[in-house]
Amino acid sequence: MKACLLSLLATLFLIEGCTTAYVQLYKTASTNTINKDGIYVYENDTLGIDYRFWDDGGIVEFRIRNKSDKPLYLDLKKCTFITKDSRYEYWVDKTMTGIKFKSYSKINKSDFPNSIGFSSIAAMNVSQTKQERVIFMPPKTYIVKTTYPIVRDYIYIDKRNTDFTKRVETRNDNPKKQTSVYSKNFQKENSLVHFRNFLTFSFKEDFSTEFYTDNEFYVSEMDEMDERHFSQTVRSKNGDPIDTCKYEKSVDFYKKSNVGIYSGIY
Repeated sequence: MKACLLSLLATLFLIEGCTTAYVQLYKTASTNTINKDGIYVYENDTLGIDYRFWDDGGIVEFRIRNKSDKPLYLDLKKCTFITKDSRYEYWVDKTMTGIKFKSYSKINKSDFPNSIGFSSIAAMNVSQTKQERVIFMPPKTYIVKTTYPIVRDYIYIDKRNTDFTKRVETRNDNPKKQTSVYSKNFQKENSLVHFRNFLTFSFKEDFSTEFYTDNEFYVSEMDEMDERHFSQTVRSKNGDPIDTCKYEKSVDFYKKSNVGIYSGIY
């Protein structure tokens, strides 16, 4: 009995030793926005919408800019975030712990960097309030909203039976070791991930002359790699840990595996 127990423990130890945490890096493309200075931008004569996604699972953050000399109204009841399989509403008719928009007196480029990290000026949480359905934007102002995750679960793929390509790279956290990176490119028609942001606007408060934008995105490439290759933790001058990632781009996002994956093949 003791021998069996020792054998079981040894087996579990070996499995744990071979278990590796993985990360999937999702590179995106858009059908009707442009990549401008590292963010996706939709723009016309009256308004602009700027997007970033970088986060675990992809969090859509977008800024709406009223470029005109007239007030602009946004009806959240007529706005929807849409993924390949689901749709998520921006407004519900009830009192709840919700999100209050933070607006600004003028557009200031420094408030919204071109690449990473404008979430610090995004909407702030408030408690027990009736969410505002129609948002009023004075001329030459903007609002920022943080919405839903793009991918909620890790996409498990048996790479032995698919056309993923494999390349070997020097591991970022240890130059003495090599690691495998699996990669696959997609077109819009066969992409595993699609998502859209549908917004309804008007220059009249009664929405008698409403118009909408429908910005569309999809994953154009998926890379899977060892988590140790994806990001590293370094120490600042005062000793604080800082996570760094050479793959970080505002228009891309990633998803970490919830549990270790035995042998890296599943």
